[in-house]
Amino acid sequence: QEEEEVWTPEVKDITVLSVKNLVFLPAGGSGTITVNCETNFSATSDKPWCSVSVSGQEVTVTATENLSNESRYASVLLKTSQSSQTVVVQQVGEVLDGLKLQDVLVSKKGETFVYKYSSNLDVRMSSDKDWVHFEMVEDEKEGTLVKVIVDENSGFGTRFATVSCSAGSLSGSAKVTQEPTYGTVTGWTVEDTDGQFVFPDQFDVIKVTPPATMASTPYFWLVMDPAELIGVDIPAAIKSLADEVMAAVNAGEVTLLKGSDSQEGKNLPSTVTAVIVCFDNENYPTGQYALVDVS
Repeated sequence: QEEEEVWTPEVKDITVLSVKNLVFLPAGGSGTITVNCETNFSATSDKPWCSVSVSGQEVTVTATENLSNESRYASVLLKTSQSSQTVVVQQVGEVLDGLKLQDVLVSKKGETFVYKYSSNLDVRMSSDKDWVHFEMVEDEKEGTLVKVIVDENSGFGTRFATVSCSAGSLSGSAKVTQEPTYGTVTGWTVEDTDGQFVFPDQFDVIKVTPPATMASTPYFWLVMDPAELIGVDIPAAIKSLADEVMAAVNAGEVTLLKGSDSQEGKNLPSTVTAVIVCFDNENYPTGQYALVDVS
């Protein structure tokens, strides 16, 4: 005679009624599981980053900060003497897309540039200089944006700022270099050094000397026919020259002199304009220049 199967119904004396906030952001936090259970029950987690505590019919689930860019999962086991239930907990990884800072060169007039990014983190922007500002924008079409606003540089001297962003364990920085305002400075002298001429219409040697207030200023000079400067946008021309000289200096092709040292030129026309361009000690243009006519 065949044995008769005996069916024993499964006993479920604990029921999950609701879960709240159990998909955590990278920063972590707490959520809850509400149960219906008429007997004592326990709650345990299978992952160390996920902890649980029981109060009455409610289980509090707490997740620590997730410092990776990978999502992670934990199982919370709710157990009585007769049955059990399992609830899965998820925590997403850090996401920061589109906000990759790069070194930039900005004109003296200033500039605003925009980064479009997506992130599940609290993004913070900062600068070590007060002439760089930030504006966080939520745009319906474009999404999340950060505007980097650089003020106008109204003074002499190339200036620099470090821009930084941080979000969770992620961070980045870049350098903002801003060109100076170009303008003339007085007090420079250009003179014939010995009064000797190779030909009646030429200088033999001339000397350039900076004013006392700029005695330690590196500088570069060349001479031009004054007719070549007629109708020329002088600040633009000086900027172009300064950029060329800076590149040549950094390539080791030109040495800038300081203080009262003078550069000499031979066999020069009897009427010239000395074009003097100033730099700082790191070979960046200060924006200061002088045009001195010599005859």
